[in-house]
Amino acid sequence: MKKLLILPVLLYAWPALSFGQGSRFSSQVTQAASIPNIASVFVIIPPVPIINWCAHPANAVPCTNKVTTYTTAALTTPCSTSTQIVLDGTTSCVANPDSQNNWGVWVGPGAYDYTITIGTNNYGPFYVTEPCVSTGCTLTSPTITSPTITGPTITNPTTTGTDSGTETLSSKTLTAPIINGTPTGTGISTITLKKGSGGGNYTTASTSYVDVDATNLSYTVTIPTGWKLAISASGQITSLTAVAGVSYALFDSSVINEGMVTPSAATFQLQFGISWSITGDGASHTVKLQYKTANASDSASITNSSATLLPTMVFTLSPSN
Repeated sequence: MKKLLILPVLLYAWPALSFGQGSRFSSQVTQAASIPNIASVFVIIPPVPIINWCAHPANAVPCTNKVTTYTTAALTTPCSTSTQIVLDGTTSCVANPDSQNNWGVWVGPGAYDYTITIGTNNYGPFYVTEPCVSTGCTLTSPTITSPTITGPTITNPTTTGTDSGTETLSSKTLTAPIINGTPTGTGISTITLKKGSGGGNYTTASTSYVDVDATNLSYTVTIPTGWKLAISASGQITSLTAVAGVSYALFDSSVINEGMVTPSAATFQLQFGISWSITGDGASHTVKLQYKTANASDSASITNSSATLLPTMVFTLSPSN
């Protein structure tokens, strides 16, 4: 009488297919068998295999740390852990493979193990990884190294902490900004004060404009295009020996604004003030305070007698349309 020799179990599995949010794993349980003294080997279908689909790593063989499977790729309807299998072409949860031992599961992306029990024999665990498809994936605590992000849209961001970097903003609109501390940089408005030495009155007998003080009452600055330089100068002026007109002016390569007063008596001091605005052209400008007398025999004088009684010039450099 010929006896059937059952060889170790051979498990056949097909690659997982991805659909929507979930992946499909399909397999078949078969055995290789042979008859003694006959060389050929053939495949048989073992009776009633039991499949356990578990988390990786499996905790035993057969494994008992079962995980949820689903009826479709949408992963919306779960199967119980006692009926994890969904046969090909169906959407029902069942406990066992079909008559040809075909079986399969719908699961989300991740790592899994499964075991097979045939009678009193247990096999496995067999390791399976299911991929994440292009949409609908949920990643928990992922690590992303050197990503490239193109054209992001950021809406209503909230920033906390301390910024230690350097940012360059181009063509941005800032609404009601709050600046704490001392602003720095080339794009900040500046105010500069120039004043007389306070060491004695300035005098001149020149009938043509001359500098009042080329060192202390002079300011050289580059005015960027799109900016303006506002100038304001003031002080006290008089004639020294007789009643004669005295003039004062702002100079930038040439006289850009001037004024004249005539004291009612020699040494009678009159307050003067003069202002101007220069539109930026990206070039350097040297602005000075100048003065002259209308009579060469009667000098003009600007008071410069102390630290608080002296001529001043205030320059404001600012972006302006």
